[in-house]
Amino acid sequence: MAGREPSVLSEEQARRLWERAAELQARAATREDGEERAGEVEAEARDDGSGYSLVHVRQAGLEAGIEAEFLDLALAEETLLALEGGAEERGVDRAARRFLGHPEEALEIRRRFSFPPARVWPVLERILTSAPHDLELLELRGGDPRSGGVAIFEAPTSYEDPSSLKYAAAFSDVRRFLLRLVPEGEGSDCEVLIRAPLRRSRRMNYLIGGALSSVGGVFGGLAGIGVAVLVVGSGGMAPAALAALVGGLTGGGALAGGGLTRRACQALYRWGIRIWERAVQKALSRVERELQREREEGRALPAREPPEVEGG
Repeated sequence: MAGREPSVLSEEQARRLWERAAELQARAATREDGEERAGEVEAEARDDGSGYSLVHVRQAGLEAGIEAEFLDLALAEETLLALEGGAEERGVDRAARRFLGHPEEALEIRRRFSFPPARVWPVLERILTSAPHDLELLELRGGDPRSGGVAIFEAPTSYEDPSSLKYAAAFSDVRRFLLRLVPEGEGSDCEVLIRAPLRRSRRMNYLIGGALSSVGGVFGGLAGIGVAVLVVGSGGMAPAALAALVGGLTGGGALAGGGLTRRACQALYRWGIRIWERAVQKALSRVERELQREREEGRALPAREPPEVEGG
């Protein structure tokens, strides 16, 4: 399942990787902060004319204070975005943000478990990839998830089981997400981090919502024309006043119809996102119950960690 990482990145890909890794590490950092850090890192990398070596990209990031785990997470996110139509920002993405009221860029869900990563990962993978969720483990980035690697999961398009994560993914258009296990304390506990970029979801909702808003605007305009006809039929108004009234009612109806449809689309988008978040939390709760059951029954021993490589 491990994905093959690119050995060479373009200048734009390298810069985007550094920016995303810096933002992930800072969490609350602004975009300007990420760009400033990326500029500092870029001076450390070496471009051989055809692009930046991934080895140099990683090394430059480490020397600038970006931890390896966030570089791996950023690279996995680039891979996920590439699967969803490309990681580059496009005009449709800016339009989608405006149409949907500037929603968040990604969803992050965190859940702490009182079990080490070696215990959590097998149960987590089994539950996510089996019924009713039926997710597919697409790739692993940065090694084994039990030792810091990032997993990329994908949900099938299915509306069969409303209680499943695959149904929530289809409803919300959030079909892919990243998952990472973060050890805590001395390794006896861990935190599950799930991060789902929302670019594809925003694009799909914008395209569908934009079309519906146009239809709503047409019907609103027709309603305005209908009202205008009724007013004109009553008579008693000068031609200039009638023309202004008809134009105002038609335009106002179109704006009102389109605006109401847009607000309805925004509400539906937020609702879909909440359904996805609840489905993820429900799946994580099932993982926790299964781990507790194994502990009580004493039938599961800690999974063996991957062997250490000498000199690595």
